[in-house]
Amino acid sequence: MAKQTSIEALVKSLLRRREPGAQSLIVTLFGDCVSQHGGSLWVGSLIQALGSFAINERSTRTSVFRLVQDDWLAVDRAGRRSYYRFAPHGLREFERAARRVYAIERAQWDGTWTLAILHAVSGDTREALRTSLGWIGFGQLAPGVYAHPSPDRQALIDLVEEHGAGRQVLIMDARIAQSDSIPELARSRWRLPELGKRYRRFVDDFEPIARALPKRADPQLCFVVRTLLIHEYRRILLTDPDLPDALLPDAWPGRCAAELTKALYFDVAEGSTEFVMRAFENEAGPLPKPAAGFFRRFAGHGESNTSIRSKPWKRMR
Repeated sequence: MAKQTSIEALVKSLLRRREPGAQSLIVTLFGDCVSQHGGSLWVGSLIQALGSFAINERSTRTSVFRLVQDDWLAVDRAGRRSYYRFAPHGLREFERAARRVYAIERAQWDGTWTLAILHAVSGDTREALRTSLGWIGFGQLAPGVYAHPSPDRQALIDLVEEHGAGRQVLIMDARIAQSDSIPELARSRWRLPELGKRYRRFVDDFEPIARALPKRADPQLCFVVRTLLIHEYRRILLTDPDLPDALLPDAWPGRCAAELTKALYFDVAEGSTEFVMRAFENEAGPLPKPAAGFFRRFAGHGESNTSIRSKPWKRMR
């Protein structure tokens, strides 16, 4: 009982320090959880879910309304009940992040850089593309020239097409002749020192929770930990250019954060799933069992032995 109280205190303390915003948390909830349990959620269940994070009903309803207006969520109504799911735009945006959030293997880099050259883009479209390219990790080398060493190529193509700029953006591969300049290029263009601080803070926040989590933790607590874990990790990844290991400093804390995320997710997956299926509803009633894809996250968390309690992991500082 003392251990359970300890873990609850740690989670409450983290919630007070981070105070996750309702809109962003709803996106995390739909991407990490609802998408794996049928894709739809009754608004009453959503209010209950966000109540676990000290977010009240009014804030939840306001945030849902804004997410519908911004084309992140779509709503279906049956009588007096409203059910929400990802809109096509919201689903695409989350799936882009999910390919990185739940991945564990990194492809080897062959030294090739991908360039996106905005040769005939101007005005609002140019500014929107600049922002969007930043979200998928591209750094600006010169006006209108953006580069990444190992991008999600499909995400880049989709992004350019969504902005209607397919003929105005030149995508090409290149190599850097002076390799000595690459470390400084990575530090300056992708602000690695600041990113490293965020990863260290993430590890400092979640490692104590992972260590204190009892073997049979309360299912609702598991749900809160899992959602907050992915929420905070996803927020960092949105600013992480996902550079190859060859361009990162030694003992890069992002590697430690990735291993910690995988291990803790494994430890809370079963309990959180039990809570979700028991507590939340969609049009057909209680949420169904998770989709097969759920068990393939982090290279099959449901079948591995990556538990932080059973497999020691190296903390990288």
